[in-house]
Amino acid sequence: MPQFRKNPLKNEWVIFSEERSKRPKKEKVAECRFCEGMEIHTPSEIFSISSKENRHPDTSGWIIRVVPNKFPALSLENNNFLKNEIFYENLNGYGIHEVVINSNRHVKFISELKETEIKLMLDVFAERIIQIKKNKKIKYISIFLNQGGKAGATIEHSHSQIIALPLLPEIIKKENNFLKKHYRNKKTCYICDLINVELKDKIRIIHKDDLFLITPLFYSCYFFEVDFIPVRHMSNFEDINSIEKEALAKYIKKISEFFLEKFSSCMNMFIKTQPIYENNKDYYHWTLKILPRIHNFGGFELSTQMNINTSFPEKTAEVIKKYLSRS
Repeated sequence: MPQFRKNPLKNEWVIFSEERSKRPKKEKVAECRFCEGMEIHTPSEIFSISSKENRHPDTSGWIIRVVPNKFPALSLENNNFLKNEIFYENLNGYGIHEVVINSNRHVKFISELKETEIKLMLDVFAERIIQIKKNKKIKYISIFLNQGGKAGATIEHSHSQIIALPLLPEIIKKENNFLKKHYRNKKTCYICDLINVELKDKIRIIHKDDLFLITPLFYSCYFFEVDFIPVRHMSNFEDINSIEKEALAKYIKKISEFFLEKFSSCMNMFIKTQPIYENNKDYYHWTLKILPRIHNFGGFELSTQMNINTSFPEKTAEVIKKYLSRS
């Protein structure tokens, strides 16, 4: 049974889940359980977008499909209650773990998806957030994509994942507290202020239009990480409109194509959306981040939780902007 265990030194929770160790390694294309026609090999679908009317669940004819993770880190079957031992604090592994199969085709890379397919993927993310939020025990929803072995993927067929937690991760709590403090002091959203600063500096801007600012942040932690920031103030990702999804899909594809050509197929993408536990619409502003996975973490990074970034964001912006200008 999965379990949360708390590290009091860091005030952080660790998830223990032996089920995750049972994940398959590399599967042959003919055996890929995520391809159309292989629906019987996945858990029963939760949600789908279909290409034909009156399609029955778990049959062919779908475009994008959501299923429970067969090897979940967390499960709704685990009652959510705190167990305080004499010295330690732990929590049963209650939560949700879903897989979004990004295409019915055997596509390995998000850059191989059509812009319309990426837009549908964003549609599904928004819809699943809306549905998962109906569970009042859930406090935070993490949406992410792992592509390639270095990025944590064990199945090559392009897919995303959703993990919903009954608690707030410490890093999210710290960020939320900072955003709240900034709003109290200045009566403005920190991310909205950041957009204005970046527009004045200009040197880190990869792309800017009426909908999104695409930039590596001044304090980027990871090599060539890129942030997609909506210009319109939105705390909840599910508030994104259709035009914004189309624009976001276009540039997710462009940046991921750059990573594939310049570095390797390994990359991560994740969305940071508003925590559910309090009303913070005025000061929380969702963002989406993409980064290539080139370097492994060493002893220094692991022992200090301080990253060494080998590319200044100004250089990152310059290189990517040059690529986009010729593509």
